[in-house]
Amino acid sequence: MDDMIEGLTKEINNNIKEMSKCTDIDKKKKHAEIIKLLSESIGVFFDGMNMMDYDFMDDLDDDEDIYHDDIVDFKSLKKNKKKKNKNDIPF
Repeated sequence: MDDMIEGLTKEINNNIKEMSKCTDIDKKKKHAEIIKLLSESIGVFFDGMNMMDYDFMDDLDDDEDIYHDDIVDFKSLKKNKKKKNKNDIPF
């Protein structure tokens, strides 16, 4: 895929250079149309790469809380700390 994107980029650059050298308006229009089509083509590849990233994110289940075990309830820790058992050995 990278080779295709690189090839399209080179073609766009070549057509821009050729268009800048042209003095005839019809030739400039022809090059402008080619540049437009090449740009749209390269955009398809970028959109495809972007979609692949989103497909990866879809694999994650939004309902599943993967950090559930890491969450500490500090309020319950404070309550448990206050309720000391007299039979506890402090060492």
